[in-house]
Amino acid sequence: MRFGIKLAVFLAIALMLILGGAGVATYQSIRDTLIDEGKAQITTAAGRFVRQLDEIERQVASGVGILTLDFALRQAVANHDRATVVSALRNHGRRIEASRMMLVEIDGAIGADTAIPLNAGQFPYPKLLDRALDEGRVASVAVLDGIPVWLVVVPVLAPEPIAYVAAVLPLNDELVARIRALAGLPRTTGLAIAAADGTWRAAAGPLDLDQVASLPGSADVLPAQPDIRRSAEGETIFLALALTTPPGSPAVAAVFFYPLSEALRRYDRLILVLIIGITSGLAAAVLGALLIARGVARPLEQLAFYTRRIGAGDYTPPPPLQRSDEIGELSTALGSMARSVAL
Repeated sequence: MRFGIKLAVFLAIALMLILGGAGVATYQSIRDTLIDEGKAQITTAAGRFVRQLDEIERQVASGVGILTLDFALRQAVANHDRATVVSALRNHGRRIEASRMMLVEIDGAIGADTAIPLNAGQFPYPKLLDRALDEGRVASVAVLDGIPVWLVVVPVLAPEPIAYVAAVLPLNDELVARIRALAGLPRTTGLAIAAADGTWRAAAGPLDLDQVASLPGSADVLPAQPDIRRSAEGETIFLALALTTPPGSPAVAAVFFYPLSEALRRYDRLILVLIIGITSGLAAAVLGALLIARGVARPLEQLAFYTRRIGAGDYTPPPPLQRSDEIGELSTALGSMARSVAL
């Protein structure tokens, strides 16, 4: 390989490494920044989601508390007037947007249920009744009939506890969408329920099977911090927040996804400009390297020709190169040597 080609190739490879390294470093910096922003946004979103649930709990508990103070309800409970109790529960449930209202006896038996006409059985989460009696009211996420619900329990006092009123709000797609809109949560926000076989299933929100399949099998080992999930669709930042459930209830997790690929699309134009800039710079660098190599190699080839001619016995001094660099000095020295030998 001739010297000029070697020089051009060396300069091209060096510039390619420099420009390529700068491009990779820039892309990695953008990606790392987006990951940090995404994790911060998801963590903030989880906090807003919990606050919205707390706000719903306060509103519903306040409404149920008003119902438990109703004299007619307390009298109907004391007289075991089931028809009046069911009517009061149903009317008040509509006002607080509860899908189901229950009157639970002190022993845990469900005395009236707006969803089940007769033989309602036992209240599924007796520990909540004890907490409601101790704290005045209690609210918890739980699973009823296979769906996640927000369960609010308030004791009925006359003045001693004579029963409990339990309000049920389904945490369905509609409620999750409303919370998402109010709190400005990511588009992919939903709820998942832990199954007995250690898997999770989507229960509310725009979650698919692949997304919930990436969750650990137990709520106890859910990552406390946002994590990155890689799939064929790209990288996604996700956080699964285990919600507090009563003993005996399947675990429920609020799941938040932040598609990193969608975030990177905002920088597509910048990345395209970066690629064009690197390609243009590399092309200019190769062209410049070829010109530099040509400017260096041709004078050296001429000097090599005159050196061979002197070696063959022709001591005619070569014409001096009009250059002020080292090659010009070499040309002058070669001419001086030829004249000295000729003498």
